[in-house]
Order: sequence, then structure tokens, then C-alpha cells
Amino acid sequence: MKYFYLPLLLLLLFPFFASAQSNYKPGYVVTLPDDTIHGFIDYKEWDKNPEKISFKKNLNNDSAQIYTVKNASAFAVTGFEYFKQYTISISQGQVDMSNLTQGANTSSIQSAAFLRVLTTGINVALFSYRDDIKTRYYVLENTANEPRELVYRVYYSPDNATYVQTDNIYRVQLQTLAQKYNVNNPKLQTDLSDAQYSETDLVKIVQKINGDASKQFTPASRLGTRWYAGLAVTNNNLGFAKAIDFPSKNSIYPAIALGFDLFPNKNTQKLFFRMELSLTENEHSFSYGPDAIGHSYSVNNINQRTAAFIPQIVCNIYNSNKLSVFIDAGASINISSYSNYYFAESFNGIANPAIQQFPELRSFWLALPLKAGVALNKKIELYARYTLKVDLASDTLPYSGNITTYQAGINYLFGIK
Repeated sequence: MKYFYLPLLLLLLFPFFASAQSNYKPGYVVTLPDDTIHGFIDYKEWDKNPEKISFKKNLNNDSAQIYTVKNASAFAVTGFEYFKQYTISISQGQVDMSNLTQGANTSSIQSAAFLRVLTTGINVALFSYRDDIKTRYYVLENTANEPRELVYRVYYSPDNATYVQTDNIYRVQLQTLAQKYNVNNPKLQTDLSDAQYSETDLVKIVQKINGDASKQFTPASRLGTRWYAGLAVTNNNLGFAKAIDFPSKNSIYPAIALGFDLFPNKNTQKLFFRMELSLTENEHSFSYGPDAIGHSYSVNNINQRTAAFIPQIVCNIYNSNKLSVFIDAGASINISSYSNYYFAESFNGIANPAIQQFPELRSFWLALPLKAGVALNKKIELYARYTLKVDLASDTLPYSGNITTYQAGINYLFGIK
């Protein structure tokens, strides 16, 4: 079973793998003198807007050039991501509920930054900028030089420290642009009044403001999804301690799984979220004695059937088209049903009446699984999973029923969309 500790080992080695892997893709850099240099850019997850990028004119070059806002005005990972450099006003107000201020925080700083291009057209361009504070969106009219932030504020009311107030100023800003460019129709008005401060909603509105679709450019969405189905072999180790003492026993059964993956960036696939539904079972019987005083007891025919919903976070610590190596952690929410098992006890051959459904075991329980594996050609996934020990008996009972699970399985991955 020592090989099932591979998930723990890979978690410890994760920082080394994460820093060591490069992901160079075709792209270009526009330098400050407006020279365009074609080559390859190290494409990262970029959950925050990058402050610098690594660039090679040829993949065989051992050393990479570093470009920042000080020596580049734009760069692109061709077909995936496009960034332009501007000096912008960056609002500092928090939107995270745990960090809100009482009264609106209207402070801002001026700084040069690479803005992600979301959509462009004949009237307006839309960009996004994300840092440790929040995500912001910017619009740039084609007659202007610098983008303006679309303003969204969340704060506690100055008059009531328990009331959360929201300023959706961005809706008014977009309404003004729509009027300026004579774009007025009932559908746009509905979109404006309902628009959330999100990439999906704002891109849709700006595209309507720009009108002529043939003169618009919108990079493909980075969001991606994938389904999978799988089979596994599960080894459940169940044992009892304290008032009832039985060493752990193994039970090997098949398991089936169906799952769904959500990729924040389907192009890099560095980090993604996984939701899985699995079904399995295990079967155990235990016995003790007779001992020196003729005492014997047993637990017979425990058959546990379990449905588990397992939300997970998966990280590819190595990722290529032919081979990916991943680690995975999450929480397993389990619902179990049990057969009519029973407890039997005797003294010197004289049996006491059997006690049905004893020892009592939980029907609803939580566990923490860790997983590691490989994906081959983005189609076949092989993995090993280790689930930390869980007590199936209630804390109020004088005994414990500890279960530890080991699993090896294979998943078939349906293409990312």
C-alpha cells in the first residue's frame, strides 16, 4: 500500500515541479519603439495580469528575454491571449465581503499595466485587470488615449455598519456610451439594467455597442469544460477499537464514477475544478475468541454501499499534449446504506441474543481524499487515490469504526469545450 502515498509525495514536490516547467507558445512582443518581434512566450496560468513575461525568438535558445511594462507596449500568445500596456487609474476599494470598509473607498493609484484584451470594435475596446485586490474592467473609446475603469464598489453603508451597499456605476457608464454611439434597442437596455460586473455580461454589451460584427475582435473564451467516466478498484480497510476491538480488514470492490471538470483557463489547464459522483461498496465480517475465559464475539455481514459527491481542486504539475502529471485534493461527501448486519456474543458456548445493526455506523460522513495520476493524450487518465482515516462511529459511542480507503482507477476524458 505504500504506493498509495504517492499523492502525499507529489504534494510535497509540487513547488519544484511548478517552477521547473515552461510552456512556450508562438506569440509576439511589441517593444516600446513599436517594433514587433515574433517568437515564443512562456504561457502561464495568469490568474492575475502578468507583470513580466519570458520570451524566446527561437525555442532552442537557452536563455529567455524578460519583457515588462518598461520595455514592451503589447504582447500576445497567438490565438489565446492578447495584452496591451496602458497607464491606468487602479481603484483600491475591496469587494471581498471580509475586507469591506464602512463608506465607499474611492482611492486609486496610477500605474502602467498589461491589460487583457476582451473585445475590440469600431467604437470601444474592453479590457480586464486583476491583482491581489480584485478584478476590474476598463473601456477605451477609439478616440481616446487611455482606458477608463468601469466603476463597481461594495461597502458598508456609512449610516449602518451592517448594511452592504453596492454602486453599479459601470451600468451608467455603458449606457452613456450606448447613447453616444446611437445604439438603442430594447434588448440592450435590458442587458444594461441586468448586467453583472463580469466578463461575460460586459463583453456582450460592448459587442452590441460596437455594432458591426465584421469589424470586431474577441479572443476565444478561456473558460472550458470536460466530462469523464471511470472505473476503479477500491480497497476499504475497516476496523474497530476501544469497547469493540477488531483489527482492520481489507475489502476489495469495483467502483464507478462520473465527473465534470471546469477550467478557468482551458488553454493552459494548469489548475481546474472537478466534481465527481461515485458509487462503490465493501463487505466485512469480524470475530474474536474464544479467549481464555471462553468469551467470543463477532460482527457479521457488514455490507456498506456508498454514494459519494467529491468536489476537488486539480493541479497539473506537468502538462503537455501527450502526458500530464497531476495532483488532486478535495472533500468526499458520503451517503452510505448498510445491510442487516448483527453482533453476536457467547460465553463458554452459550450465546446471547444477536443485536441487529450493531455497532452503529454513520449513514452520512465526510472524508478527505488525495489523488495523483497521469493523463495520456488528454484522453485516458490513470490515478491512485488515498483517503485519510475516518471514524464511522459517532463521537458519543464508546467504540470507533475506522475506515481508510485506497483506490486505483482509470477515467476516459471527453474533449474540452
